[in-house]
Amino acid sequence: FTQLDEAFDLADRIPVPPGRYDVQRLTIFAGSSPSRRIGGGLAVRTSDEWDGRLDLLDLRTRVSIGKHLTTGVGWTVSRADLPGGAFTAHVLGFRASWAFSTRLVTRAFIQYNSLDQKWITNLRLRFIHRPGSDLYVVFNDEQGEEGEPGRLVSRGFAVKGTWLVRF
Repeated sequence: FTQLDEAFDLADRIPVPPGRYDVQRLTIFAGSSPSRRIGGGLAVRTSDEWDGRLDLLDLRTRVSIGKHLTTGVGWTVSRADLPGGAFTAHVLGFRASWAFSTRLVTRAFIQYNSLDQKWITNLRLRFIHRPGSDLYVVFNDEQGEEGEPGRLVSRGFAVKGTWLVRF
């Protein structure tokens, strides 16, 4: 069971009042080895929670092309049907990674959330200048909200360095 001391809104949409809720959950998942050239995974979850039903389907694919490039696509469908309302959300994601060498890697992640009508982009460059010491250059971008899918919400650029000091 779950004991809620305070109310909250599930996905900022469905009110869940405080109280004691019985929980029953079933999850089934399967996946291939990450060492394979082509792989993926599947997860299915159904649960009775908050006096309603929550269902989830998550599919992932991954393809390694040569020694340097890895790509993947993911799709998650979440469905909630509670006394206070219902929704279905689709989240689509794309990942790509290019390893220039064992010390220099760039990664990209792009995601779309149908419930919030948001696009999220994350680009990252990692340089390992010596073991335990890294330099990251990161760009993040978030666009869209309900009713305005192209609106810029936030954008950021960061540089982070870590140095391992041995003594």
